[in-house]
Amino acid sequence: VSEKLVDESALFMGMTAENLHDRYPSITKRRADEYAVRSQEKAAKAYANGQIQADLVPVSVRRTNEEAGETGWGLVTADEPMRP
Repeated sequence: VSEKLVDESALFMGMTAENLHDRYPSITKRRADEYAVRSQEKAAKAYANGQIQADLVPVSVRRTNEEAGETGWGLVTADEPMRP
């Protein structure tokens, strides 16, 4: 069932990169990488200053363990960590 939920053409990130390059040739890998670094730095600073936590919503999740299987429910209250 899940295979039919997404258009097959949406699965080719390489084609997406080619299309973006053709449409915006001034966006180089270097410029994209520099933007990504600045974005991560801004996010880390905002998180450290407490500006993001107010927007986070606790979410109930099922906890699982390879050996024991499902171990019950938990509450996620923090976002994923910033990338290095």
